[in-house]
Amino acid sequence: MKYLYYIISICLFLTSGCASLRGTKANTANQKSISRQEQKALDIDSDIRYNLNQQIQQSAVYAYGVKYSLSQIDNPAIEVITASKLNDRVVAIVGTPTLKEAERIKKITDYLNSEIASERIKGQKALEEKDKEIVKLQSEKFLLQKQYDSQIDKLISEAKNVAKSADEKQTTLDSMSGFLGLNAVFWGLKKFFFTSLTWIVVFCIIFLILRIASATNPIAAAAFSIFNIVGSFVINLIKGLTPKAFDLSNFVRTNEMVKYKITLTKIVNVIQAFKIKEDEKEGDNFSLNEFLNDLSKEMDSSEKEVVQHILKEEKW
Repeated sequence: MKYLYYIISICLFLTSGCASLRGTKANTANQKSISRQEQKALDIDSDIRYNLNQQIQQSAVYAYGVKYSLSQIDNPAIEVITASKLNDRVVAIVGTPTLKEAERIKKITDYLNSEIASERIKGQKALEEKDKEIVKLQSEKFLLQKQYDSQIDKLISEAKNVAKSADEKQTTLDSMSGFLGLNAVFWGLKKFFFTSLTWIVVFCIIFLILRIASATNPIAAAAFSIFNIVGSFVINLIKGLTPKAFDLSNFVRTNEMVKYKITLTKIVNVIQAFKIKEDEKEGDNFSLNEFLNDLSKEMDSSEKEVVQHILKEEKW
């Protein structure tokens, strides 16, 4: 199962690697940037057209007021008749106002045409209120036009940057296509080398900082444990793929080291126990068989196999 795990890991790595060699996702950053600028310009243009429509409506209101005022003249002079005819053309172009606005301008006109001074004052004030609407529309038009011109300039600048970037990329592609495409290979290897070198340097710096700080800082020690986990995974992967690599590299497996250590520890303990006995019973000698019997009692079957293995290797 352990080897199967390693094989699956390698297959997943190779599969993901191959997938990364397929067609890359199209880079549409420049297109999106231009689209955003274009949308902003369209939004401002929509506001400008709305402002213009409001101005036309105001023109329709005043043209209606002119027509209403001229219609109140009895026995009008030829000049008044001409002015009325011309105003009718203006009304035909700008249209007629809403009923509410028509009544409002008629009321203002009646006030202004009144023979009573106080009524004319009311009409003048009402006209000034209408003037504020005109001033507001004109101010909005100025600001919107300014924003629109600025947005168009940004759009043109963005288009120039995109064109410049596209030309530079095309120049790079043209240069990479030289030597039957080998320039692209050399360019890719160069980029891979310097990118990998950068990552390795960053990795080494982080590794050294954490390694030094882990001796005194528990947080750094916890962070450094990530490197220990990654290192153990790499070692286990190598050991699983090439089982003899550790033996050829003179590395000792943990289980083998523990097995020999336990056996040696028990031998040392028995020897020390006999030394104590010898010190307590001066002059008494102990036979080798007593030593071997006590040693045999301390060892289990696996530890005895270790001793037999050593005897075979040493040809006893």
